Amino acid sequence: MTVGRDGARATAVIVGLCLLVGAVWALLPRMLGAAGGPEPEVIAAFRTAELTRAPIAVAGAPPFELSLLWQRAALLSGSAAGDLGSLVVPADRDRALGDARIDSVLRLPGHRWEPRAWYLRSERGEVLVTEEAVLSSSSREPEPRTGRLRLVSSGEVGSFVFAGGLL
Repeated sequence: MTVGRDGARATAVIVGLCLLVGAVWALLPRMLGAAGGPEPEVIAAFRTAELTRAPIAVAGAPPFELSLLWQRAALLSGSAAGDLGSLVVPADRDRALGDARIDSVLRLPGHRWEPRAWYLRSERGEVLVTEEAVLSSSSREPEPRTGRLRLVSSGEVGSFVFAGGLL
C-alpha cells in the first residue's frame, strides 16, 4: 500500500508542477509587459493614430488633425509667403508674414522644410506644438530648427489656424 500511495503522491506532485509551469508559461508575456510599463502600447496607439491621421481630442474645441501642420510644411518648402497667409489668424497675418525668419527660409534656393517631430499639448480651445524640423538646401548643410507654434480654432468645425507666427 505504501508503494501505491507514494506513486499517487509523486504523480500528483508532477501534475501539479506541470500545471504550475504551464500557468507561468501562459502568464509570462503579461508579466513581462506589466514590468516594462505601458510605453509599447502607448507608442503603438500613437503610431496607429498617425498612420490613420486620426483626429486628436482638444478640450473646449473640435478635434485637431495633423493635416494643418503638413500643409504648413509643404508651403514652407517652396511657396510664396502670401500662400501661408490663409493658415494664420487674420489678426496676426501681417505680423506672421512679415517675420524675417520666413523670408530667410523662402528665399533659400532649392530648400526643403522637413518636419522630424511634432510634440502636441492640448490646452483649453487650443493646441501648442513644438516642432523639430530640418531646413535643407543643395547650397548648404542641413540646419536643424526647433519652433513653438500655437493653433486655435478657426470657428469652423474641425478647423484650426496658427496664432502668433508660423516659425
